[in-house]
Amino acid sequence: MKIRTNPFCKRFFIVISLLALVLPIVGSGSPEPTLAQSSQTTAFVNVNVIPMDKERVLENQTILVEGDRITAIGPLAEVTVPEGAEIVEGNGAYLMPGLADMHVHLEFDADPDSLRLYLAQGVTTIRNLNSIPEHLTWLEQVARGELLGPTIYTSGNTIVGLPAEFAWVRYGPRVGVILAPVIIGLLIWLIIWLLVKFTPVMANFGSIKRFILPSLAGLLLVGGLLAWFIPLTTYVKIFIVPFASVPESEREARQMVRDQYADGVDFIKPYNYLPRAHYFAVMDEAEKLGIYTAGHTTSYPEVVSLQETIEAGQDEVVHADEFTHYFWVGYDPTVNGWVEYDIDMGKIDEVARQVAENDMAVTPTLVTNEMSLLGLEDKEGLLRRPEYAVIRPEVMEAWRSRGRFVNWQGQETYRREKWRPLLVGLTKAFNDRGVLLNLGTDVSVEGVVPGYSVHQELQLLVEAGLTPFEALSAGTRNPGLTVARMVGDGSFGTVEVGQRADLILLSNNPLEDVTHTQERLGVMVRGQWFTQAELDGLVDEFVATYRADDSLASQ
Repeated sequence: MKIRTNPFCKRFFIVISLLALVLPIVGSGSPEPTLAQSSQTTAFVNVNVIPMDKERVLENQTILVEGDRITAIGPLAEVTVPEGAEIVEGNGAYLMPGLADMHVHLEFDADPDSLRLYLAQGVTTIRNLNSIPEHLTWLEQVARGELLGPTIYTSGNTIVGLPAEFAWVRYGPRVGVILAPVIIGLLIWLIIWLLVKFTPVMANFGSIKRFILPSLAGLLLVGGLLAWFIPLTTYVKIFIVPFASVPESEREARQMVRDQYADGVDFIKPYNYLPRAHYFAVMDEAEKLGIYTAGHTTSYPEVVSLQETIEAGQDEVVHADEFTHYFWVGYDPTVNGWVEYDIDMGKIDEVARQVAENDMAVTPTLVTNEMSLLGLEDKEGLLRRPEYAVIRPEVMEAWRSRGRFVNWQGQETYRREKWRPLLVGLTKAFNDRGVLLNLGTDVSVEGVVPGYSVHQELQLLVEAGLTPFEALSAGTRNPGLTVARMVGDGSFGTVEVGQRADLILLSNNPLEDVTHTQERLGVMVRGQWFTQAELDGLVDEFVATYRADDSLASQ
């Protein structure tokens, strides 16, 4: 996989040639643990296998793993354990596929060792929904066994429009770019004047001062050309976020898709605020290239309808709440701000039917809204929970002082009484209609904990009306099917011969209660076995670096 150069670089050479015409006028004056690919054979002996191909338990089984693949499954008496194999005694424990979190944001933590947080919770696959070059590096390092973490699939930069509150980015930075060369020119002329005035270096300012206005005019032209040539995406990366690509034309939107496709990303993420024409250009180019699309559903303030989204070929919607505006009574997309619209619950089955009939996948991320709601109702009580011990102190402080827990105050009653029932009902309707549902948590949102929140999402899916098997499918089998759609190979998510050896060993049967996924004895990722104690130790080592960082910062 290669990392492409920023589009600004292509235009930079044009600007340099123009600068060459103007400048002569002015110038006339300790080892970390890794996951190496193992050739070791591992045998799980006397385990109850939950294969997740259908709702069943295979009792008293032996599973053989060679390298990163499952090579044999069968009753104890029928599978011979090779001499020298590493033996994991199951003693009647339950072996199921590793979990997948299909909606994370790796920018939540810049340290790649944060990937341990997922493994320690039984998450062996993650899907990153926007990336910077570092994330592509992490993906490759994990695949080569140089970095300990779950298998990563990723989009490129989110392709997004600018919301109204960031419209200044179109003009403010560009004005600065226009004026910057002129300001530099004025400083140069000031230095020249000072040299003439107070030193013998230049004795005759009058002979060159006729160049002042022409040079400043030339520099103003250079600034204008720079502002014109630098794409809006560059300003957004500097002034807002580094993982957003903002097209200013249909042509540029198409080029962004082609660039990401050439970089080898696994899918394209269209996001909110895209003008309609730009959204359809992104989708059309992705369809031509045959690359998967997973993102949001609308382009504010120019709404793209559900039928248009379907016809454009979008493969997946990554939040259940992206459908909410289809249910708002009297919805006005031009209104910028929070409005407590009435909700037409009678439309739920029709929306679910359209999504199902067009084979669109959905990642509900119910936990995202649940944590926001709990934080609004009792922020301090929520953040005192033990699972937040793995969150960096500066992140915890940010959650307390800004973001949803602060900015959304006053919305909690509406969100609990109207918003939440809609999301729960819609998720149940999607499942009943046979929509391919994926488990996802939207790590980076306030209150969501890497790894841990997948177990909260499982419980919320059951609360929405899914059976434990259906909820577990959203975190195992379904992600394998989704990744097969994305990249052609989704050989994980079930316990079958030939599948990737991503496994969790549990004390009790999660088909009876999904909370049993939190009773882990150990985790296997791509064929390497870790006891839960070993994984907890690796997390403790990582969290200890927070305190080390604080100590260094205070010195």
